[in-house]
Amino acid sequence: MKLSKNWDIQAQTQWRTEAGDIDAYLVELTTGRKWGKGFKTSTGLRRTWRHDDQGGLQGYQNIERWFLQNTYKHETGPLDWRHRVLYQHDRVINREKPAEQHLRWLTEATYRIKNWKADPSLGFEWFHHVDHPQRSGGAGWRIILGSEIKSGKNKTWKFDYLFDQNLIQGIPDSHSHILKLTLDLDL
Repeated sequence: MKLSKNWDIQAQTQWRTEAGDIDAYLVELTTGRKWGKGFKTSTGLRRTWRHDDQGGLQGYQNIERWFLQNTYKHETGPLDWRHRVLYQHDRVINREKPAEQHLRWLTEATYRIKNWKADPSLGFEWFHHVDHPQRSGGAGWRIILGSEIKSGKNKTWKFDYLFDQNLIQGIPDSHSHILKLTLDLDL
C-alpha cells in the first residue's frame, strides 16, 4: 500500500523446504521510504516458524527478526539490478539461545525478456555475524536463482532456489539447498 508518493507498506509470506518437507514458514511486515533516484530505506518485523530435527531439543523454533535495510535499484540494458545492505537482529523465542545480529549484502540481477511474464533472476548474498564472527550460523554466502510473476495489481509470486554455504570455522562442508515460494502483497 502506498501511504504517499514515497512511503509504502508490504506484507510477505514464505514457505521453505530443504528435503521435500516444509522446513520453515514465515510472515513479514515491512514499511519503507523512497529517497533519491532508486534508493529506499526500509524496516520490518519477521516471524519464522522453523522445524528443527537436529540435536537434543527438537520441534519448531519460533524466531522473531527486526531488520533495517537500504536498497538501490538501477537498470543497465535488459538487466534490472538490486543492491541491498541489511542489518538484522534475530531472537529465538522458545529456546535458550542468545540473540544474533547479522550484516548482509545482496546483489541481484533480473533479466527482463520482452513479452515474458516470468523473468529470471540471479543473485549473490554474503552474510556475517556483527556481534561474534565464530558463533553458530556465522559467515556464509548464498547463490539465488529465481523468477517472479505478477498476479493482479498488488500480488507477486516468487520462486527461488538457494544454495547456502556456511563458512563457520570448524564445521566442514556445511551447506544446504533451499526451495523458496514467496507471496508479496502491496497493502
